Amino acid sequence: VRNDRARLGQIEIEVESHLRPRDIQARIRAGASAEEVAQFAGIPVDRVRRFEGPVLAERAFMAERARKTPVRRPGENTGPQLG
Repeated sequence: VRNDRARLGQIEIEVESHLRPRDIQARIRAGASAEEVAQFAGIPVDRVRRFEGPVLAERAFMAERARKTPVRRPGENTGPQLG
């Protein structure tokens, strides 16, 4: 039953903008701002922001992971961390 509710929200977005939530997120991943996506899709920015959060969290997670990764040259066992 819960999955139906989520799907109804997706259908509402699709009908209104012809841009699926995954397409909105793909544009944000590609570097577009919420405002740019909203303008392109012809929908209010607050609707885009509903799908922006997971992408921004994903980006922050990957950035933190990269900062914690040691950098080393081939053949070295240790190296400095980025963050």
